Amino acid sequence: MELTQKTARDMLAPLLENKKMLPRDIFDYKDEMHEDVSIAIRRCFPLVKKELTSFIKAPIKDIICYGSVCSGVHNSRSEIEIGFIIDTPLFDDVLKRIGYTFFSRGFAFKLYSHPLFFRVLKKNEVFGANWSLMYNKWNMKPVFQDFEFDLDFLMAKYTNLNNDFHAKLDNLPKNKDGFYTLESAQIIRDYFENIKQKARFALKNAPQGPYALDYILLKALDVMGVREHFLKEATKTECYYLSGAENGKV
Repeated sequence: MELTQKTARDMLAPLLENKKMLPRDIFDYKDEMHEDVSIAIRRCFPLVKKELTSFIKAPIKDIICYGSVCSGVHNSRSEIEIGFIIDTPLFDDVLKRIGYTFFSRGFAFKLYSHPLFFRVLKKNEVFGANWSLMYNKWNMKPVFQDFEFDLDFLMAKYTNLNNDFHAKLDNLPKNKDGFYTLESAQIIRDYFENIKQKARFALKNAPQGPYALDYILLKALDVMGVREHFLKEATKTECYYLSGAENGKV
C-alpha cells in the first residue's frame, strides 16, 4: 500500500485516541492484568530467557509490561511491550553483546490482535505506568490525563522528519553492488538511536507526562513502517558482508 497523505493520517489517528482507560482485553475492570493474558505472556519467557542468558549472565530484576497498553492511549493493535529489567553496571557493553537481534527488533509473538514484543531495559529507561509480571502488581499505576494533539500539526512534523530520514539515507555511500557500506549501516543505526534517546527524554520531561509529541512521532514511524525500512536496509547490508559477497564468496 502506497503511503499517501491520507493513509498516513488514517494510521496516525488511532495513536492519538486518549481513551483514559486500560484496554479491557488485557486488563480487567479493577485495572489488573487478566490471568489468562499473564499466563500467555509467561509461556514465552523460557525461550526469551534462554536467548538472553546466552548473551549475558546479569540477573533479571523484574519483567514488566509497559508502554501504550498501560496507558489510556492505545488501540486494538497496540503493542504489548514486555521489558526484562537487568541489573548490571555494564549495560552499554551488554547491549553490544546482545546486539539488535534481541534489543531492537526483539522477539515478536502475537497475543490476540496485539503484537507482543520483548526487550531488554535498564531501570531508568522505564517511564510511566508499568505492571510487574514477576510480582503481579503495578510498579507504577497509570494516570489518565486530559490532552489531545492536533493531527495537522503532527502530520507536518512527521512529514519533515520523514523527509530528513530520506535525505540522510539517499546521501549515504553504497558499494559497487548497490548495498550500503558497513559504515553507512552503522550511521543509520546511530541516527535512530539518537532519535530514540530524544524521545525518551521527551517522555520523561514533557508536560503530558509519557505522551510527548516526539514519542508519538516515534510510534508513528513504527506504525507506518518507515523506521523498520531503514533498519532493514542496515540489516541487509550486514548480511551482505557477513555472507562474504564483497569478497566473491557467494
